[in-house]
Amino acid sequence: MKVRVCIYVNREWAIPYVKSLEHSLIKLGITDHIDIPLPPYSSDSRYISFFIIGRKSVNIDQWEDKCKILIQLEQLINCRVAGAYHVGNAFDLILEPFIANTKLRGAGKRVEYCPIGYSPSWSRHVDKTEKDFDVLFWGQMNSARKKIYNYLKDNGINAVFSNNLYDDRLYEHIARSKIIVWFKHSNCIDYAQLHCLPAQAQKEFVMVESSLDYGLFLPNVDFIIFNNHINCLTKIKYYLKNEQERIEFADKAYEHLKTIPYAESLRGPLCNFLNHITDQKKSL
Repeated sequence: MKVRVCIYVNREWAIPYVKSLEHSLIKLGITDHIDIPLPPYSSDSRYISFFIIGRKSVNIDQWEDKCKILIQLEQLINCRVAGAYHVGNAFDLILEPFIANTKLRGAGKRVEYCPIGYSPSWSRHVDKTEKDFDVLFWGQMNSARKKIYNYLKDNGINAVFSNNLYDDRLYEHIARSKIIVWFKHSNCIDYAQLHCLPAQAQKEFVMVESSLDYGLFLPNVDFIIFNNHINCLTKIKYYLKNEQERIEFADKAYEHLKTIPYAESLRGPLCNFLNHITDQKKSL
């Protein structure tokens, strides 16, 4: 069943994930036409992107056989916006990268666990450049992260923050960094490997704070795990001194990354849903 797809996203940092979704849908043969209108980006809404499947009409509001599918790129447990837990009421299917989110969804909704994996769209050609940063501190700045960032700087680490870096500028900073480090945004379970995919796809060395959910990824295979800021500093210093070990780890992580394609993660839940819709139409 080939359909027309329109993908919406309300966070600029989520655009690379939309590109990986676009690539995966085409690879699965679900669609050969995708529209990605870009609305004004907002920091208020915590649900990140969704796509609408429909046919015939160019005007989305007039699409026939329209159904809405939500992909949440942040955890519901992180949400502080009123009604965030109930955002799925407007959707026919919810594809969840987080096990924790599937448990928080209300009864009666069609929710499928669908962890995000690799897509070639994550990789970019970047001209070779000098690695003049020890660490790229990944994520948007908040008070907790700023304290850790300052701690690394105070201990002699040449670190730079990725705050508000998107697209080409982000990939440029990835190329200039020896180590990419991810700390949780809060005390919740952050899906670190999702945010670090652009760096992993560039064969860069990634370290993330330990979590309870790694999706399809393997800790200490796809990235190095640390437990706190002190442990993080110790490992940063070790891998800065052991460049060859760092490079070999990143190369092996990249090879493993290619074995967990996003298209295959989507195949089961999404194709089953579309087949279900087709069967319903035939029975009418």
